Amino acid sequence: MKFLKAEKEKLTTLKASQYEAYQNELKTICSNVDMILGKNLSRQEEPQKNQDIS
Repeated sequence: MKFLKAEKEKLTTLKASQYEAYQNELKTICSNVDMILGKNLSRQEEPQKNQDIS
């Protein structure tokens, strides 16, 4: 039973670190796609703010 608990803890830790790496990679990919497509969040938000003010 001790072995199984230790194995579960090891796998849970591995899962968490891999998930964090996946999230970082996904953010990088999304950022690259936005850059390639010419999207910039600040440029997208400005027209919306201007429309709300008018």
